Amino acid sequence: MIVNNNIYTHIVGRLSLPQFKVFGFILLFLGGYLIYLLNYWGLVVLLVGVGLYFSVLGLQIDFSKNQRREFFGIFGYKFGKWKPLPKIEYVTIFVERYAQRGSVASIDNVQHYSKLNVSLIVSKTERYEAGFFHDKAKA
Repeated sequence: MIVNNNIYTHIVGRLSLPQFKVFGFILLFLGGYLIYLLNYWGLVVLLVGVGLYFSVLGLQIDFSKNQRREFFGIFGYKFGKWKPLPKIEYVTIFVERYAQRGSVASIDNVQHYSKLNVSLIVSKTERYEAGFFHDKAKA
């Protein structure tokens, strides 16, 4: 969560398909190898690989202009069309509990933790995830 100039930015995550990240990683190495061979196309391949590897998806809400956009971010630039923010009926904040289990040989361990999920409810069929938080004050 980043708030800058009345614009709330929430990074949802990397591209949902892991194939993009793997393909970007392969292109990184291929571009480096082409640059090593002094082939200048290696720069293009390297930039595409970095772009695919480090691209993000997210949501931005501009409170001063009452607009929102779902964006695709690459190299710090965010691409997406601003749309008017619909009237928010209510905000939900609830606790999601998680358990992570790990075991090695005869040692078994379960680690429990929880996160606060904040959602902006627009209608019965539409909602926007505002983020997951560990601290109640930030949520």
